[in-house]
Amino acid sequence: MVLDYLAGKGVVVSDSVARQQAADRGVDDPSEGTLEIIRLASAITTAQQGGTIADADAVALTEQLQALDVDVNPRYGSYDPNTASVQLTTPEWITTADAAQ
Repeated sequence: MVLDYLAGKGVVVSDSVARQQAADRGVDDPSEGTLEIIRLASAITTAQQGGTIADADAVALTEQLQALDVDVNPRYGSYDPNTASVQLTTPEWITTADAAQ
């Protein structure tokens, strides 16, 4: 959705660029999911640095994200529709070790 929105604004990150960025990070055979995350991060950075996203665009995109019905596996966090983001959480079964342990 975000990539489609940015593509409509002229910001597109090619597969070859995403693969090169993955290789630069030591990932030689990235999955499609990894490539999509790299394209998304790169497109957002490009749009922000290039002034492609105006305040009105950011508001419109945030409203679209807030309207989504997002299901997040609890081990990764929970979706907060107010900020249109995944909030990281620590499951209750994970405990931290103290210095004595």
